[in-house]
Amino acid sequence: SEMLAQSLQDEVRSEMLAQSLRDEVKSEMLAQSLQDEVRSEMLAQSLRDEVKSEMLAQSLQAEVKSEMLALSLRDEVKSEMLAQSLQVLEAYPELQPWFTAEQARARGAVPIVPLPG
Repeated sequence: SEMLAQSLQDEVRSEMLAQSLRDEVKSEMLAQSLQDEVRSEMLAQSLRDEVKSEMLAQSLQAEVKSEMLALSLRDEVKSEMLAQSLQVLEAYPELQPWFTAEQARARGAVPIVPLPG
């Protein structure tokens, strides 16, 4: 009877130990799963940040290209206006004093020259 009781106690201890080990394994598996999920979320956040950074870089590049195009067009317009002004002066040399006064006024000077005619 005492041997049977001892055997039952050993079996109960063995079953309790087995249950404890199963719980520990489950806990370790859950911890591993959570670590994997955290790593995955950190990677996803890193990729999102990289995409945002790339989109910002592309946006800035587009803005720079647009500004460069605007400057180029302004230069082209200035060149065209200058060419037209020179053509007008060649055709009408009597406008030279007025044209010179307009240029001076554009630079900030305020000479007053009456228009010929």
